[in-house]
Amino acid sequence: SRGLGDVYKRQQLTASATAGGEGLLASVRPEEISIQSAAATTQVPGGEGVNTIACRLERIADRGRYVRLSLSGELPLVVTLTQQAFAATAAAEGDELWATFPAAAVHLLPASLSAS
Repeated sequence: SRGLGDVYKRQQLTASATAGGEGLLASVRPEEISIQSAAATTQVPGGEGVNTIACRLERIADRGRYVRLSLSGELPLVVTLTQQAFAATAAAEGDELWATFPAAAVHLLPASLSAS
């Protein structure tokens, strides 16, 4: 069964509106997202309860102990990894990646919060 957090179908996150008809905003904390090289695998990573999104690594920002990655695609993402975790990926700007995160990591908020 697929839930609100299952985004791989068309790389778009969709959710039903609230009872009052207000739209919802989906958010995932940057440290909840993992990356994997798309060139290193022939299969889409993930599994039950894991969201998988195809993306491109656009920008790498060294933040000391952490690295902040900007990913582009139909669903742009920001990822935070430790220096060691990032080094293990061997990813570089321009690389095609898979970004994965658990369905439970998706937080739904009223869309009106995005305007503030």
